Amino acid sequence: MNLNQRTDAYRAALALMPDAKDRRLPAELDRIAGLRRDLWAVPTGTAGLAQMVTDPGAGDFEDALAAVAAELNRRQAAEAAIRGGAGHLLEQAHGAALREFLPTLVERVAPVFAEAAQALTDAAPHLPAGDAWADPAAVLRAQVEGHHRAALVALDTLATLGAVHNIAPGGLRGTAALAVVEPPANLAPVVILAATRKPADEAAANRAKVARSLLEGYATDPRGTLVGVARGAYPGCTLALARDADHLAARVEAVEHAHETRTQKPAEVERRPNPTSDEARKIVDRHLAETANR
Repeated sequence: MNLNQRTDAYRAALALMPDAKDRRLPAELDRIAGLRRDLWAVPTGTAGLAQMVTDPGAGDFEDALAAVAAELNRRQAAEAAIRGGAGHLLEQAHGAALREFLPTLVERVAPVFAEAAQALTDAAPHLPAGDAWADPAAVLRAQVEGHHRAALVALDTLATLGAVHNIAPGGLRGTAALAVVEPPANLAPVVILAATRKPADEAAANRAKVARSLLEGYATDPRGTLVGVARGAYPGCTLALARDADHLAARVEAVEHAHETRTQKPAEVERRPNPTSDEARKIVDRHLAETANR
């Protein structure tokens, strides 16, 4: 998302707040966003200036000419400001203001997110299984229209709130899920046993599989995946809005690790000491005795 889109996402999230005083952006963020929008909105060159003189209703020539001069001066001033670095400075200030406000924004909308997450969790078990939850005919047959409406409202709210997070391009597909879903804990690269080519830790491998499935599902069906999270289809995953950019980055890094595998290192292999000659003799004698008693 560009800065304007992120600002719009903030506004949309704040619009969900029940109290009007909580729906406002910080004054400085609003001011910087306005300055940047107005600066880049000024036309460049001389396009449209002739029409200011020749169009019907332009009025007195001298007045029209003065208006053209004022507009040309305005455009040149904006261009000079941009060439002088004003656009770049405003962009930096705009981005910094967005990052600074994000933790406060998340804290402010937390009750709204929690209410939507609970509403989806309550509605999800009543919906038709699998992808049929989104099939109007299946919903009607199951007579769960009320639960379906509640789920749709909750999903819209979760999507609006999750959009306050900026998802860096070029990452794993489905990463946007991590803006609103806490992945399983203790994710790490899956260690494969060299001898058997099986995971050294089956539980860790299962957690990694869940994390991978979460992103794969969200990449193709975001809403259905969130319904799945609410149903418990992704063990260890919970609906939770990332607190800030660092929290989101930590989630992304953990899930990226879950997509990695490595072979167990020789130093990690449990080594059993070779028995001494006396111990070896005792083992042989015990085996012979057990054989003789059969």
